[in-house]
Amino acid sequence: MAENQPKYDMRGSTFGNFVDTAQPGSQQSNIQHINMSQNLGEAAAQIQDLLEQLQKGGVTVDIAQEQVSRDIATQAQSDPTMKDKLVKWGQSLGEATVSDVVKGVVKLAFRSAGLPLP
Repeated sequence: MAENQPKYDMRGSTFGNFVDTAQPGSQQSNIQHINMSQNLGEAAAQIQDLLEQLQKGGVTVDIAQEQVSRDIATQAQSDPTMKDKLVKWGQSLGEATVSDVVKGVVKLAFRSAGLPLP
């Protein structure tokens, strides 16, 4: 093998669903997407898992919440169906039996997407 050639040829490879372990201030966001086809109660466990994964990677609780909420907001901004689902999640916040942390993520997602809280 020639000296200037990489050891592995990664062209055509697909990478995804990696948890971003970047420190505060990083502009990276490689978190897996939340399945927004679910109701808030069903999605809460997935949101909580992502928060825990980020924290295990050395990210603070606040930064983890921001990253996950940004990911949700990005999905909502790029797809009107997902935006409608986020609105429904917001409407069910008062009656949903989800943790305050998950409720905080949804509220942050609303702000990040530029939506008024219901």
